Amino acid sequence: MPALTCPVPDNINALTTNGFLFTIQKYPELVYFTQSVNLPDVSLGISVQASSVHDLKIPGDTVEFGDLQIEFIVDSRMENYLAIYDWIVGLGFPAGHTQFAEYLTKNRNNSSYTRMDKLTSDSYLTILDANNLPVKRFAFHDAFPTSLSALSFQSVNNDTTYTVAQLNMVYSYFVPE
Repeated sequence: MPALTCPVPDNINALTTNGFLFTIQKYPELVYFTQSVNLPDVSLGISVQASSVHDLKIPGDTVEFGDLQIEFIVDSRMENYLAIYDWIVGLGFPAGHTQFAEYLTKNRNNSSYTRMDKLTSDSYLTILDANNLPVKRFAFHDAFPTSLSALSFQSVNNDTTYTVAQLNMVYSYFVPE
């Protein structure tokens, strides 16, 4: 009887959770203030093939991607918060259609070729190792914000606390690069 062997993987180091960089291509204001970000879930749909004995489940052809959730510290001039706020308001134009037209003509969107490029932005999550060197980068294509949390201000705090906001984004798909 042959001896059982267990191959040893090339890398036995665990991935840490505190080494990452998150960037939104058109909105670099968040880069140094991001506190947490998730690598979203991925799920594959299934198809069911009928059978006289029991239904067979086979791999489907639709991949679903979870939302991208980011938590960031709001900078002292609120530039990062307002950049995302302007993006959401520009897409939703609550005060009228002129807001949408103004959003499309802003300077940071002039390099885009299509209207969809002006509405979305590619985003990147770079995972870092223990030495802060890039291990893997994930590209989120055609991302845009769907919600930005409320900010709470309190005059009763004696300690310095930083204002934190949560951002939820959706995108077409993500791929490791």
